[in-house]
Amino acid sequence: MSKLETNTIDTISGSTNLTLGGTNATDITIPSGVTITNNGTQSGFGLTGWSEDGANNNLLPASASAGIYLGVNSATASNLLDDYEEGSHTVTTNAGLTLSLNDFNYTKIGNFVILSGKATVSTTDGSSTQVTMSLPFTSSGRTAVTVNFVSGQNTGDIGLVAYTNSSNNLQFYNVNDNANESNHTNADLSGGDEYYFTVTYRSA
Repeated sequence: MSKLETNTIDTISGSTNLTLGGTNATDITIPSGVTITNNGTQSGFGLTGWSEDGANNNLLPASASAGIYLGVNSATASNLLDDYEEGSHTVTTNAGLTLSLNDFNYTKIGNFVILSGKATVSTTDGSSTQVTMSLPFTSSGRTAVTVNFVSGQNTGDIGLVAYTNSSNNLQFYNVNDNANESNHTNADLSGGDEYYFTVTYRSA
């Protein structure tokens, strides 16, 4: 391995200028613990505004609103990925309805949200109040989803659907044969009834 020749070290006005050279210089070894700071305008020195999270080698932006442009070589707003999140979500329900099992998880990529999970009814007051369940993020518009599996409750002639329209709640409806849908209500439920569903929607 060729060694790097140090030509000059000059101290001027309190700053140190290190000039490196040598005809066969191929390697520069930086001791552990040394921090290199770029205070100039040199290109190719490294990314500014980003750091690593230690041993995991993941990139961290200095600003939480920063992202990565995908599929383009210029700053194009529609190609900017600046939000990703995973988490659990405990739904809140309408009045007169409680849940004994409340197990949901979500993934958010940009404004695209996938919520999946299951809920089991604990108690219901048997009223005509429409069944609703909260979303982790407010919906940007109309979204409808077929509930994948239910057990015990009245769901109409055909099945159960959930719907949201620029709100933070899913509203549940019974689908009827050759007739309009009707609200899925507390009166359609009893203790132990179950819901399993996945909803995909765009957040506001």
